[in-house]
Amino acid sequence: MRRLETKRRRALVRLLVELALSLVVLVEMEPAQAPPSLPPEKIAEALGQKIHYYEAGQGPNVIFLHGLGGDAGMWAGSWVVGLK
Repeated sequence: MRRLETKRRRALVRLLVELALSLVVLVEMEPAQAPPSLPPEKIAEALGQKIHYYEAGQGPNVIFLHGLGGDAGMWAGSWVVGLK
């Protein structure tokens, strides 16, 4: 009987320690930051197809092409902002 109580007590202590550590991790985490917003969208037409594009920054032109299933939001990250 005592052995069972000791096991339960240890399990409860372990659970409380795990919960406390989880709480510390959650409190210390930084909130996710939204990517910077894109400039106003522009549309050009070529060979009957609409091409959506954005213009931003100064200097030489750089063209980013996304793959299948992607969109311009892929290029809104901080590394693109650093190119401006």
